[in-house]
Amino acid sequence: MLSKRNIWLLKIVLFLFALNSLTRCLYFTSHSKPPSSSPSTVNRHFNGRNHRYLKPWPILPSYLPWSRHSPPPLSSCEAYFGNGFSDRRDLFGNQSGGGGWFRCWYSDTLRSSVCEGGRIRMDPGRVLMSRGAERLEEVIGRKEEEELPRFENGAFEVDGGPGFRGSPRRLVADELLDRYVPRGGIGTHTMRDLFGSARIVGPDHFECQRFLARPQHEGVGAIVRRSTGRFELKYFDPFLILDEFSVTSPAGFPDHPHRGFETVTYMLQGSVTHEDFEGHKGTIEAGDLQWMTAGRGIVHSEMPAAQGTQKGLQLWINLSSKHKM
Repeated sequence: MLSKRNIWLLKIVLFLFALNSLTRCLYFTSHSKPPSSSPSTVNRHFNGRNHRYLKPWPILPSYLPWSRHSPPPLSSCEAYFGNGFSDRRDLFGNQSGGGGWFRCWYSDTLRSSVCEGGRIRMDPGRVLMSRGAERLEEVIGRKEEEELPRFENGAFEVDGGPGFRGSPRRLVADELLDRYVPRGGIGTHTMRDLFGSARIVGPDHFECQRFLARPQHEGVGAIVRRSTGRFELKYFDPFLILDEFSVTSPAGFPDHPHRGFETVTYMLQGSVTHEDFEGHKGTIEAGDLQWMTAGRGIVHSEMPAAQGTQKGLQLWINLSSKHKM
């Protein structure tokens, strides 16, 4: 049996629940009409076509999903829990075909953008990076700006297509950068500088025929620049991976397994010591070549054997199925 006190508490909880439900119902009913066109809801056009997708809530911030479709129903989960990227900007798009394109989706709620494009290339000579794998005493006192990449004009190029004429021009105007990628109090804004460096060029100047190596971390503190073997370049069987590695002690490639392919290592600078669990050990120096077959499996290490930075190339070559297991 409930006491008189507990009965009163139950009545109070039920009353508050009913009041909350009634308030929500009245609010959403009174705000169910789509917003009318007004200066506050019309976007300004900069240097691209603008597409705006708003749900019919004039007060609450937009949480629309990343979609070009019409606004979702008020009662749907999509209307409540979208990701908010509802403002689309077509910065460049070749209508005649054969050229590049670039567009961004902006979220007023998150104050961030998701961008995509095609026929875009990077000029590595115009991207300045920190060296990496340096000694501690060399980086003490270094400012943060010195660790961030810097992009010179033309670091990224978009193919203007057959109809593009004249000299290269900027992909994004300063007015749009100030609106969507404001610098604020940040001394070096990496994404703003990246967008600001992009240029639209004619097809005669757009060269995209070489494999560009992408730097990434491997092993312990080592950096490799991988061309063949990335997601974009993975269909070159039997050539699985081509890496240019750069490693300074104590960084390196400690014990790790391989199976089903062969590695061909060529040293460009310094020396590296190879050792495996079969008892093989040897050091290769600049100009030396090492060939290792990892058929059914092997565990080995590759570590610097000299002072300074050791550099080399390593190619992975696939084996036939009968040699894998």
